[in-house]
Amino acid sequence: MCSSDLGSDDITWQQGDGADTQLSGDSPNTEHNAEDKDQLLIAAADKDTALTVELEKSNRNLTVTVAGAASLAPADFEFIRVVGSNANDHVTITDTSIPGNSESVTINVDLKAETENLGDKVVVNVSDPTSMQGDQVASAGDAIAVDLTSETRDSLPEYKRDSNGNVIFDENNDPVLVESETKTFTSTEVKVNSSLIVLIDDDSSTAEKDSLTLNTFDGDDTINLKSVAAGTAINVNSGSGKDTVKVGKDGSTANIQGEVTVDSGQGDDQLILDDSANGTSATGQVDATQVTGLGMKTGVAYAGVEEIQVQLGSGGDTFTVDSANTTATRINAGAGEDTLTVKSSGEGSTTTILSGAGDDTINVGVGDTDRVDGKVIVDGETGENRLFVDDRNATADRTGSLAGNAISGLDRKSTRLNSSHQIISYAVF
Repeated sequence: MCSSDLGSDDITWQQGDGADTQLSGDSPNTEHNAEDKDQLLIAAADKDTALTVELEKSNRNLTVTVAGAASLAPADFEFIRVVGSNANDHVTITDTSIPGNSESVTINVDLKAETENLGDKVVVNVSDPTSMQGDQVASAGDAIAVDLTSETRDSLPEYKRDSNGNVIFDENNDPVLVESETKTFTSTEVKVNSSLIVLIDDDSSTAEKDSLTLNTFDGDDTINLKSVAAGTAINVNSGSGKDTVKVGKDGSTANIQGEVTVDSGQGDDQLILDDSANGTSATGQVDATQVTGLGMKTGVAYAGVEEIQVQLGSGGDTFTVDSANTTATRINAGAGEDTLTVKSSGEGSTTTILSGAGDDTINVGVGDTDRVDGKVIVDGETGENRLFVDDRNATADRTGSLAGNAISGLDRKSTRLNSSHQIISYAVF
């Protein structure tokens, strides 16, 4: 057992130091002081040996398992720092704490540049249902936020090495640390309920792709993806329950510069992209597998989502719905002179267009309406808006009708206009 006295202390454990080790940030005969900020550093054996480590947190209890090395039982540490190697590291963090019944722990993962350009992997599992206390707790849902944060702090401790890369030890057989320096870090920050903060530092200057996977299992979860760094891939698996995944920060999706994949699993799930504060013209599209554009580098790939909402800003935006699946799609165009087009929709789906303020153009079909198989609802709201149902390239005879506030026929289902607002002109080609 290794313990420290009162105050804010640092304890370093290097891969290979020992097995079944109990580490404590407090002296065994003292009461835990919430004002102390004790730190445990877990480091790879050397710069070329990959580190595979699993950390499981349940309320105040923490278990650390290092592949091929040891099982640790850290207690009363506020900060856990995991320092990887130049190889491909894999860090798994599982939080089974009951929301509101746990002290917060910060786990800082330092990812190094990989020599093989394959990328490191970080997996965060939240509220594993097999570890919760009954169905009622498991269904409460989790609140998770992912953002980029920049802060100035001392660099993570590193060991001095000889010309062959071997760690240098002092006369007491302790590894010699390089003197830390103050640096500004940009980290991917994952906040889980009120019990866990994961900070992922990536010092890489190479082109490998590091990945973060979030698994939330049961419950009605809310995941906010605010910022994603270029070169980072984020995979969200929200499991069962009525889950909501929100993309964007302060009304802008321009901070989504990495790859995002959302698999919502079972349940009535929502994917919301919020670009509502964008005052410039934006272009975007939703198809059967992804939402692209809106300042995002690669967009958001999705599966298992029952409803997609896109909130546009006040510029003159251009947005297209070209989706053959049954996902409900809702476009809030906001202000500006927007062009909104429904090229295709799946049978049984509903596409809702709220054109907002400004003189907008809404197109249903592009040359033909054969691929528009779902219901389309258009609410012109304010402004002088125009609706075009475009079937001009059809070669067969077709029959259509305009009755009240609905256009039907033309080998498609129905376009319904909300008669409580203005659709100034329309045209059927």
